[in-house]
Amino acid sequence: MSIISLSSDLGNNNFALAEFKASIAQRFSQHQVLDLFHNQEVYDIESIAYQLLGALNTFPEGSIHVVYNKYAVQNSDILITKLNNQFILAPNNGILSLIHFLDFQSKVYQIDGLQVKKETYQSWLDALGSLIDDRIPPAAIETNNFIQTKPFQSDLFFMDTKMITRVLHTDSIGNIVLNIQKEEFYNYMADRAFFISFISSKIYQLSPNYATTYNPNRIGAIFNATGFLELFMIGGNLAELFSVNKWKNNKLEILIDHDTNREINFQPRA
Repeated sequence: MSIISLSSDLGNNNFALAEFKASIAQRFSQHQVLDLFHNQEVYDIESIAYQLLGALNTFPEGSIHVVYNKYAVQNSDILITKLNNQFILAPNNGILSLIHFLDFQSKVYQIDGLQVKKETYQSWLDALGSLIDDRIPPAAIETNNFIQTKPFQSDLFFMDTKMITRVLHTDSIGNIVLNIQKEEFYNYMADRAFFISFISSKIYQLSPNYATTYNPNRIGAIFNATGFLELFMIGGNLAELFSVNKWKNNKLEILIDHDTNREINFQPRA
């Protein structure tokens, strides 16, 4: 049995999504299908790619991740690759370029849009069936040419005294994900103390879990399962409270702390 994650631009709780899931269930009833992301913001491919990265980091080997793209119809090519021993089936719209850094040596295959049946899910289901059988679909050919988009680290700036980050994603409970990953963070800080400047609050220490903060406003920071820095608020919706999202109030600073009386505030890298 394969685990199949399903992401799309269909939005939640509507006929289009139900129809697609019914088509998968009818043909692959013996496999488990899990919803990953169905954001109604059609062109927010970065958020879809971020969720997909989280799945690749946490799902078991042999999983298959389907990213269906209905409304951005300007390009209907289908791409296939294998990362972390998991297959990805996605549109050729830049999503794959955001996560391909996990293994740049991983081969990418393309089903030309001229062969994709645009009015039905048939081409996607046929490709999924091949991946379940652990083989590349016959119509797919290897390619090195697919749409590229700005990487997660775009608009991430390292300066002498601070780094400037941007909001990568906000989740349903208001946690705020920044576009700085763990190794980049530690390499820049080089064991120096820091603080995260968030609106009227300062975060001086990373939290070991989501139930612990060292801030009087119960705001904490933690590296999540995808490796990105995430801000959260115990008992509150942080993004909603301060009107923070990818497009508004979306820049945050992490500064070197020159208070020599403060202990180095790092959690272990492991």
